Amino acid sequence: MRKVNLALGLFVVFMFGFIANVSAKEINVTDVSTLTQALADADAGDTIILADGSYNTDITIEKDIVLKGTSVDGTIVNGSVILNAEGIEVTLDSLTIKDAGTIIDVKATSTLTVNNAKVLYAGYNGTFSANNSDGIWLEKTANGSTVNVTNSTVVAKYAIWVYGEENTVNVTGSTINGWAAIDISNGSGSQTTANNNKVSINDSTIIGTNVYNGRTDAYGVIVIGGQSNVKVEISGSTVKNEFPVTNNQVDVILFSPSYATSENSEVTISNSELINNDATGSSAVINYSSEEIQDGENIVSLYETKITSENDTIYNTAGNYVTFTIDLLGVQTTTTIPANSTIPEDALVLDEIEGYTFEGWYLDEDFTTPFDATVPVTDNTILYAKLTEIVEEPTTPENPSEPEEPIENPSTSDNILTYVVLGGISLVGIVGASLYLKKRNN
Repeated sequence: MRKVNLALGLFVVFMFGFIANVSAKEINVTDVSTLTQALADADAGDTIILADGSYNTDITIEKDIVLKGTSVDGTIVNGSVILNAEGIEVTLDSLTIKDAGTIIDVKATSTLTVNNAKVLYAGYNGTFSANNSDGIWLEKTANGSTVNVTNSTVVAKYAIWVYGEENTVNVTGSTINGWAAIDISNGSGSQTTANNNKVSINDSTIIGTNVYNGRTDAYGVIVIGGQSNVKVEISGSTVKNEFPVTNNQVDVILFSPSYATSENSEVTISNSELINNDATGSSAVINYSSEEIQDGENIVSLYETKITSENDTIYNTAGNYVTFTIDLLGVQTTTTIPANSTIPEDALVLDEIEGYTFEGWYLDEDFTTPFDATVPVTDNTILYAKLTEIVEEPTTPENPSEPEEPIENPSTSDNILTYVVLGGISLVGIVGASLYLKKRNN
């Protein structure tokens, strides 16, 4: 009975899944009126396919929908896309969305996927001048949302603005361009902190482009402001600033002092390139703008990452700070600490590395000068981990001289076993045949 119930349950689950897939439909639209009707008529899970052309309208979405264009450059929505319902999943695929204000406005906790698309500020002309456009805006009413941007381009003054908290943003294979390309802040002048945002950037290009009206509008390519426990992970990507006009400052990574002091922020950059193209100004690759921010344990760790700075400013710190670099088998991680302080003990503790024995920290690659962790660091310092490879000795039998126990002759033992098995099978066959014949005769 149990087996029957299990089979019935699996059949029901399969049928529900099949029915759900069958019920999801594609709705083709060709103009604004048919698009408006499709949005009203669509059921959760439906795909609305837009023919090439211009759709001059704002779009409010309140259900699970895929909005798909016929081609990226041929299908143009001139207006905002607004996600305005809790828990919905919305995909924008193969189209261009343009607006002079907020282009995609996430107003309620939801999941947004932007795939093979363009999200563009309508007035972009090489700078972001005096506009306040948002590319993708995660409002505070959308706390806990997820945004996935894949194989897409986003161009706006605040290209991706993580305004609330508990949000996750994943950028893959995309180009993000803005005065603040990635802005993780909870509003200018805010005296509260936003908690637990996470931003992941993979195989992408992140560009900060300056505005025309001078250093009073200085900002950063990636901005962190008023954050607690934010995590930013950048891998296989390029992060850089550009200056089509002069006399402005755009840092590459900026911990901004315009908000409540950020604390316990972690920025991890691996296999990437950070480029400061500011040849005449004071932009920095990494800018800790105040001693309070530096003391808030906000850490930037660099793994196999190339740094280029036209003005030779790598770190910009308000106080007197130095860097220490950990070299582990040629892989380096760099961190900033106040000068005349000791390196944190946690930074010097290594997890066990399989196949190696750790023999201490040294100040040179030849391991001739040991590092004394009790001495304060006064200059930029590189620490080399001395790791000795473990070579295992070949093993030999414990008692090689003792003779091995005799093995039964397979020619006899195997044959006996075979005869026993065949005999048993034959007996079962004979008994079965007798019973069948007896029953038939009766």
